[in-house]
Amino acid sequence: MMKSIRNNTAGALEGLPLYLIILVVIAAVAIVVIMNWMGSVQEEDLDEIEIRLTQDSKQVTSLETGKQATVTIYAKDQDGNALSGVSVHLKGAGFDKMEKTSGNAGSVTFKFTPELPVNTQNDVIDVEATYTGTIKQTLNDEIIVNAS
Repeated sequence: MMKSIRNNTAGALEGLPLYLIILVVIAAVAIVVIMNWMGSVQEEDLDEIEIRLTQDSKQVTSLETGKQATVTIYAKDQDGNALSGVSVHLKGAGFDKMEKTSGNAGSVTFKFTPELPVNTQNDVIDVEATYTGTIKQTLNDEIIVNAS
């Protein structure tokens, strides 16, 4: 004689053991919690770099050789917020390569005296900013250096 599934009173519900139903409910709740948590995590991405040049205590648009220069580079994310951990490289106008990483304010500052190669009237300093967030990103720009 066959036993009816509905009449099984030994801790089962519709033929499934009670512990299996509890396990499925716990797994479903865990998946929902993890998906909500992952949805709230958003990586920042490097969206722009802003370059500010200063010589003789004045903000300038290009640098002159033989004068102390301060170059401040601000790294920003897609919302315009400061982005820390951006590696900034400068190369050109009398030096091989300078590198710094942005801090919490999202900025790096370089102080140097640019020099031009012999028999040239101008040169460029290459600026490269690299950030690894969701993906590795690199932004490039140039600073113009003129003879004084």
